[in-house]
Amino acid sequence: MAQSINITELNLPQLEMLKNQLDQEVEFLSTSIAQLKVVQTKYVEAKDCLNVLNKSNEGMG
Repeated sequence: MAQSINITELNLPQLEMLKNQLDQEVEFLSTSIAQLKVVQTKYVEAKDCLNVLNKSNEGMG
């Protein structure tokens, strides 16, 4: 787990480094969320296709 820091004790270059690190983390999380939404959509579509196939196979049996 990340160590706690008191940002009021940081100098300007340290604050800039912290901001850059947080910006990178936010970008990573935003990208991850977008990828998860794509995967979720594909999963739902695949599930729907399986349901259609199962129903059509029931009619053949």
